Amino acid sequence: MNRENLTIEIDNDRSVELLAGHAFHSLRRLLPRPANRNIGTERITPRPREYHAIRTNEGLERLASMLNKAEFCAVDTESSDKNPHSAELFGISISVRKGEAFYVPTVAHDLKSVDRDAVVLVFKRLLGGSVKVTGHNLKYDYVLLRRNGIKIANIDFDTMLADYDCFGDSDVLNLQYLAKRHLGRNVKSHRDMVSANQSLLDLPLDDVADYACDHAEVTLELTDVFRRELAQRGIDRQYRDDTLPMIKTLGDWEVDGIPVDVAGLSGIRNSMADHVARARDAVVNEVGRGFNLDSGKEVTAVLAMDPLVAKVVGFRKVSLGVLEELAISHKVARLLVGYNRRQKELRDIETVIQSVQNGRVHPVFSQTGTDHGRLTSTKPRLIEVDNVEDLVGCLPDGIQQFCLDTGSALGILADATSDMVLQGDVLAARRSGLCCLPDVPPLSEGDHFRLLLSVVVGASDYQMCRIFLLDRIAVGAIRHGFRTRYSSTFLWLEQFCNEAAAKGFASAVGRRRCLDGLRSSNLEKRDKAMHSAVKWLIRW
Repeated sequence: MNRENLTIEIDNDRSVELLAGHAFHSLRRLLPRPANRNIGTERITPRPREYHAIRTNEGLERLASMLNKAEFCAVDTESSDKNPHSAELFGISISVRKGEAFYVPTVAHDLKSVDRDAVVLVFKRLLGGSVKVTGHNLKYDYVLLRRNGIKIANIDFDTMLADYDCFGDSDVLNLQYLAKRHLGRNVKSHRDMVSANQSLLDLPLDDVADYACDHAEVTLELTDVFRRELAQRGIDRQYRDDTLPMIKTLGDWEVDGIPVDVAGLSGIRNSMADHVARARDAVVNEVGRGFNLDSGKEVTAVLAMDPLVAKVVGFRKVSLGVLEELAISHKVARLLVGYNRRQKELRDIETVIQSVQNGRVHPVFSQTGTDHGRLTSTKPRLIEVDNVEDLVGCLPDGIQQFCLDTGSALGILADATSDMVLQGDVLAARRSGLCCLPDVPPLSEGDHFRLLLSVVVGASDYQMCRIFLLDRIAVGAIRHGFRTRYSSTFLWLEQFCNEAAAKGFASAVGRRRCLDGLRSSNLEKRDKAMHSAVKWLIRW
């Protein structure tokens, strides 16, 4: 072998593609073009795709004609913000068949012989018609388009929700990950396109059109993948009947707002303010002098007056976590935790009240915020506000079913397990209005049900000690007492989890919850999936 005659042929076209796909544009420019390369045998032919930017009235008419004949289309919107309630609509991309997509800008300087109002009018007619619309995180597009006078009438598919229903506890739901995982395609994200101080309007229109069209076209392709996946898992009907309709319901709630009883909210706030004042007085009376309970420095100084606490705390500032640990055996710390919790409840209610506009609130909802299928909301947190059960009465019936309800969760559990003892205890509590679960220490009102539910869903001893300010011996005794009294329930739950692990999904009352972690070799992930399966079962 003559080493001097050895040559290395590097596929720089492939290298350029890889570097560009990871946004290493400056490195890409440094690569030389090989002079003696056999193009016929080494070039990888890219998939042909036809992406078009529609800027004229003629182009818009051709697109409208095509959509009028289409049964399905994928839709994606480009905008200025992740929040559809404040974002400006930059454009709409459409794909009706594999390999082809169209981008229609909605800002004046990107349009030629057609104006924005004409674009909106065309999409209002088309998307408000019979065409079946698919998307990725379609609720975002639904809300943004509704704000701009375009309402999607026929929601047919959402690839993000399909992945969520199929795989349950996946950590990543973005389009880039799904395209790579299921199609082997690299799709650029918004971060790949623009820097922190830029928007898509700073880029050439052709670049934006390619980016937007790629999203719409890959969404259309993923739709076929997930239709098969849903059918294979036997949850296609559940997805269509339960999951998809919520897009429109939640989107309309976000845009139209949810009516609330403002007077009722004010009454709750006043009552909570009184609880906060009494909690503050209790701390001051116990300490024997006034101080700023909201100052971490002053709280640390007060607690450090106790030599034992000072030794434990050292030079650290007392955080809420440290305070909860101290509260298990220290009265002042326990009173301070009670004050902080009342303060948080008051802040939660005040946030809701501050969000009211013309008697309505406009939260942002998520169907994928938890592994166990619970609906969540932000801006404000409305349906998951802890320990504020009176808030439910200030909301309309349609949304009350999604609010956290410990009594309802235990009722579901009692019915599912046919545990006569648990059914009797839950019924007695409902009749008397008081919790009468036996063998538990004195706790705040409502905490007894939460204590039992914490054991049911697998909360650790450490978590329960901090939540309920109990020592480990008390928590251990409570676990044993619950498992003894409700032995039928815990035996049933064990069987439920074993069956879920064997099948890869939890099932109850004709419903299924798929969770990939149920069959994971990672014990921590598997336990987490088990706990999520139980939370899904009792809707808590």
